[in-house]
Amino acid sequence: MVLKLIEGPRRRWLAAAAVMLLAWMAGFLGARLAWNTVSPPPDLDGLDEVAGLPVPRVAFDGYPQHRALLEELAQVAGRMVRSFPTDASAVAALAMVHNLAHDDAGEVACWRRCLELDPAFLPAYSNLSTRAANKGEYQEAEVLLREAMRLPGASPSFSELLATVLMSEGKSQEAAQTLENAMADRPPAARTLVQLGEVYLQLKEYQKAKTQFERAIQIDRSSSRAYHGLARACDRLKATQEAEKCRAEFARLKKAEDQAARTGIDKIADQRVVPDRAAQILTTAANVYSSQLQFDTAERYLKQAAGLSPDDVTCRAALAELYGTQGRLEEALAAVEELRRIEPRNLVHARSLGILQGRLGRWESAETTFRDLCALAPARAVGYAGLAESFLRTGKQLPLARTLAAKAAGLDPSAWNHFILAAICEQQGDRSAARKALEKAIFLDPGNSQYRQLYATIEGKN
Repeated sequence: MVLKLIEGPRRRWLAAAAVMLLAWMAGFLGARLAWNTVSPPPDLDGLDEVAGLPVPRVAFDGYPQHRALLEELAQVAGRMVRSFPTDASAVAALAMVHNLAHDDAGEVACWRRCLELDPAFLPAYSNLSTRAANKGEYQEAEVLLREAMRLPGASPSFSELLATVLMSEGKSQEAAQTLENAMADRPPAARTLVQLGEVYLQLKEYQKAKTQFERAIQIDRSSSRAYHGLARACDRLKATQEAEKCRAEFARLKKAEDQAARTGIDKIADQRVVPDRAAQILTTAANVYSSQLQFDTAERYLKQAAGLSPDDVTCRAALAELYGTQGRLEEALAAVEELRRIEPRNLVHARSLGILQGRLGRWESAETTFRDLCALAPARAVGYAGLAESFLRTGKQLPLARTLAAKAAGLDPSAWNHFILAAICEQQGDRSAARKALEKAIFLDPGNSQYRQLYATIEGKN
């Protein structure tokens, strides 16, 4: 029975939005460059507006060596908005160019247009709410954040910022409830627990604060904020010895963080900020052109982004997907190997590598990759499912393949995992077990012709 390898799902704008959201919440707004001399981009036909939005006035006296790049970014974004004026992602790219040009009014106009075009456009909510909070316009920030939190895919960062806004408004109890609600919806990050602990400190609920800081440290033992908060809570609870230990650990971690911060300043001094932001803008543009089926343009921008930012994950993931959907598997493989270089413990990259190796018929390499994935994530199904399929494809160790497939189906009872188990059982001649697993697969994905074809084959042998 010939199996078709599962292909990675097409990237949605929501995933790109999540990446952009983290960039804005982490300080995209505060890291801009202050330039004074401005000049209109030469290839926008002298226009002051494009689709009713201001054309970026690109300043370049701050970093003269990036003059050509900044001009090109303005042209790319301007032309794209002129071609696709109703695409919120295109307008977002224009907003980011305005950000680099230090044009607040132009940037805000673009983000507001994004929300007019797409009321569920998360990066616009992130940017506008952060701006409002930074300016002390807490009521506006609160309204934007609550609207964003009702949308699918909203990051926990929205809840964290809302809690900060509520604290600034003197609504500490409401801030605590906001964070508690956010943690009820998904497993909390260490930073969320730290923030909740800090809220409880303000509310003078010191035992609750201590509990949250301890939970944060269990997740992230490198969080100096968690140790600092825990020391404060212990002081209030008269746990003097524990407080001293926490202060010592805080001092050690803070020293390391200060050194890392100095390295970050050096990175900005080395003028990495413009190329990295340019890569983000070009990747956004590539997503727009890809959605318009202009794949050559998308590929050109993604390659340019990768060249500008050697550790950018988003552009390389987009390149891997583009190559994979076009059947350019060797190029897709090279892109995924780059991703693994940047993020060696990322499970998605490891899975993609194994799948591509399988699609290229390199099943021994795929087997090694999936074994590594099992070791990286022993509680996740993906490694066991991939390794089981590798054995099925090569026809070796079918008893072990069946055990692995059953484990994968137990950890993640998806249609595909049941199908792999069914195919292995069929190869072993256990048609009863194959039928049972296949019935589960068909129930979960009734329109899949591959599953029904195998089912008909099994029934025909009875």
